[in-house]
Amino acid sequence: MIDFKFAVYLVVRQLNVNIMDQQEKTVEKYLLALSIGEVKFEPQGYKKPPDFSLNSSIGIEVRRLNENFFDGEKSSGLEELSISLHNILKQVLESFDKKFDGHSYYVGIMYKRPFQGNRKSTVRDMTNALESFINGKREVPCELYVNDNITFDIFPSKIVSNRVFRHAISSDDDSGGLVVQMYIQNILHCIQQKKTKIEPCKHLYKDWWLVLVDIMMSWNLEPYEVEEIKTGITDRGGFNKIIILDYFGDNCLLELSS
Repeated sequence: MIDFKFAVYLVVRQLNVNIMDQQEKTVEKYLLALSIGEVKFEPQGYKKPPDFSLNSSIGIEVRRLNENFFDGEKSSGLEELSISLHNILKQVLESFDKKFDGHSYYVGIMYKRPFQGNRKSTVRDMTNALESFINGKREVPCELYVNDNITFDIFPSKIVSNRVFRHAISSDDDSGGLVVQMYIQNILHCIQQKKTKIEPCKHLYKDWWLVLVDIMMSWNLEPYEVEEIKTGITDRGGFNKIIILDYFGDNCLLELSS
């Protein structure tokens, strides 16, 4: 017996019905709010670039921006755990702001799978580990044990007023880096991927935009860090504009124009 959802999927494919995913819905919301022309979804047909056209003259490609582009089929599962842990870490780091004493540090997180533990115990373990660092010799860089699944990497940071700990990114494949480096790496990856996709149809539109929806949700950056990201995007892949939106499409986090 054919599963009902699978049967619907087959009908959709046969009819070439245009159905938006969550990132495309987010981008549509943003484009409509610009009020600079008609917004069309998949104007060239089902699954053909661009994802949108704007004012009939701009082709727009959409891509989610997440941390795990390089893990193949595992990326979805990795992303879900990563977002959860980084959100917990952000909460814990902010709880230390009241203890600022003139020094700031980057905190990256490394984790093992399968992950065991709930939010309450994870918050407790993270807080205890950072308390031990603050009350100790504070030798950096250093590796700080949190629990059997989590380890922190502590790095020196530029002093930021009233900010003891700053969010840095690591992963479970030992290829982590600071938030700025993570964004640069993954933005460039998206650009190269989409550049290849639009090359055969580049002539169809006067301008091309790449709109990325931030799934990592780690954009808690200082103005100078945003500038570092802009400087790090050395190849725009022929796109006239690159835009990064927050997950809900309410805020433009970054815009690069040629």
